[in-house]
Amino acid sequence: MRPVARAALTVLGGIAAAGCAATPPDLPRAAAEPVATDAAEPAVVLRDPAITESSGLALGVVHPDVVYTVNDRGGGPVVYAVGPDGETVATLQVGGARNVDWEDVAVTADGHVLVADIGDNDAERADVTLYTFPEPEVLDDQTVRTVASRFRYDTGPANAEAVLVDPRTDRLCVVTKAEDGEIHCADEPLTTSGGSGRAPQVLRLVAAAPGAVTSGGYSPDGSLYALRTTRRVLFFSAWDARPVVVDLPAQPQGESLAWTADGLSVLVGSEGATSSVLHVAVPDQLLEPEADR
Repeated sequence: MRPVARAALTVLGGIAAAGCAATPPDLPRAAAEPVATDAAEPAVVLRDPAITESSGLALGVVHPDVVYTVNDRGGGPVVYAVGPDGETVATLQVGGARNVDWEDVAVTADGHVLVADIGDNDAERADVTLYTFPEPEVLDDQTVRTVASRFRYDTGPANAEAVLVDPRTDRLCVVTKAEDGEIHCADEPLTTSGGSGRAPQVLRLVAAAPGAVTSGGYSPDGSLYALRTTRRVLFFSAWDARPVVVDLPAQPQGESLAWTADGLSVLVGSEGATSSVLHVAVPDQLLEPEADR
């Protein structure tokens, strides 16, 4: 596989304490061998015929038994709340939003849903948009009021599909999808109030990243984070710069990743009609107490 950035862990894992000064893109890299796993199990099938290009997943905080997903480019400004049986519980129309190329979704620790309109296959968008709204107390079909915050990369336009928000600091990072991937982070913590109409915030290059990343996220306590490609999940921790890499079973078009509430596993999903979401356990070596490592 393509080597992985050694410095990516230092930046993302220690974002609360470290600044976001730019790190050279030619960082030293460390190879990582995949670990064998039989831990991928079916979790749920997205049964709604309207969900054809599920491009992001996030578990609810207000509704922990619900997973939120969005369709890819041009799929309409809609967030789908899916229950444990795979049926859509609610369709959330994101008021004032436009689906240019929605690529990921996340839920913050305080229960705000984030929709990342960050896809840019031709690398031509001057800025990208993050839509934010509180997770509804009652889930039914409705239009939600949203805050639209614009961002631009300090190195110019880029295609990206992964957004991460550190639950300890609310620091926002975006991982680009190029073969030579990059991690860009905001200088200030994410705000979920105001933002609409303001000048774009700058996302600064902080580290190299794995190539072809399609989604990612922090564990609920922020001690781990994971990045996925179409066929693998790369788990990073605060005590080792080398990722633990898990090969995934074949999916039609592997796209999304979400952490479970206990931090012991992730869900990985795919585009396609009636697509299956898989449950993947975090490798045991990442869950050992620090004193045992």
